[in-house]
Amino acid sequence: MENELDKLKRIIAETGELRVSELGKLMSIATARLKALLEELVKEGWLLHEGKGRPYELNVDVDVDGDELNNWRK
Repeated sequence: MENELDKLKRIIAETGELRVSELGKLMSIATARLKALLEELVKEGWLLHEGKGRPYELNVDVDVDGDELNNWRK
C-alpha cells in the first residue's frame, strides 16, 4: 500500500500541482498534515520553499530519459 509521502510525490509528478489547497483536496488530508509532508519533501530536496507565504517549487530534474518525476508517474 502506498504511504502518504509516496502518494504526494505521485500526485505532484502526475499533475504538477504544488498549491497546498489543491493538494489537500487531491490527497483528502488536513492542511496541517499536508504541510508536514511538503516539508519532508523539502528536506529530501524534492521541493524548494523560501518560507511562509511563499509557494513551493519543484526541485527535481525534468529529463525526457526517465527522470525522478517519471519514476513516480503511473
